[in-house]
Amino acid sequence: MTTPSTASPVPADTDSGVPRRVAPWEWRRLALILLLGLILRVAYLAQVAQAPDFAALQQDPQVQDYFARAILSGDWSVPDGTTDPEMRTTPFFRPPGYGYLLTAVYGLTDGSYLAPRLMNLFLGLGTIVVLFLLGRALFSPAAGLFSAFCAAVLGIFVYWEGEVNDPALFVFLFPLLVYVLFLWSRNCSPGWAVLAGLIFGSYALMRPNILGLGPLAAAGWFGWRGGGAGWRGSPRRGCFCS
Repeated sequence: MTTPSTASPVPADTDSGVPRRVAPWEWRRLALILLLGLILRVAYLAQVAQAPDFAALQQDPQVQDYFARAILSGDWSVPDGTTDPEMRTTPFFRPPGYGYLLTAVYGLTDGSYLAPRLMNLFLGLGTIVVLFLLGRALFSPAAGLFSAFCAAVLGIFVYWEGEVNDPALFVFLFPLLVYVLFLWSRNCSPGWAVLAGLIFGSYALMRPNILGLGPLAAAGWFGWRGGGAGWRGSPRRGCFCS
C-alpha cells in the first residue's frame, strides 16, 4: 500500500520555491493594462502642465524644490513671501532622501519641472507591474491582473504622480519590498536579502517611519525559519513574517 506523501504543499504558482514564469496571455493582458495606465497618466500630465502651479510649487513640494535647487546652485536665499525652512542651521525639515533624488533629477534635466513628474509616471507604471507580480505570486494570475488594473486606473495614484513629491515613490517601493521579501522567503538567497535591505534603507531615507518595522521583520523572519515545514511551505506566511 502506498502511503500518502507528507511533503509540505507547494503553491500552484511556484516551482522549487520560485514563482512560475508568467504565461504569454498574462503578459498580453498586463500590456493592455499598462497601456491604459499610460494613457490616463499622459492625459492628466498634459492638463497639469497647463496649471498655474505647475512651476509655482506650494507646501511640501515647495520645500523639496527649494532644497534641491539650493544644493545645485549654492544659493540658499529664501524666495520672497515664503517661510525660511532653516535647512542650513537646523536638522532636516524633512527626511532628505527625496530631496537628494530631486537634486539628481534637476541636475540631469537643467531644473525641469516636467522631469520629476515624468519620473513619477514611470514609477507608477512600475507599480502596476510590481503589484501584478506580487498578486500572482501570493494568490493567482487573476489577482495579479486585478491589482494591476486597480493601480492603473485609481485616481489618487494618477494625481500624486503628477506632483513634485514623494508618494509615488513610496507606492512603488513598498510593494517592491514585499515582493522581494517574498522571493527571499522562498529560497533565502543572500542576493534577495541585500536587495531588500537596499529598498528598506532607501525608503527610510525618505520616510523613517518604516524603521519601526525592522524589529518586527527580524523577529518574524527568525520565527518563520524556526517554524517548520508548515510555515516554510506557505508563501503567504513566509511573506507575512518577512
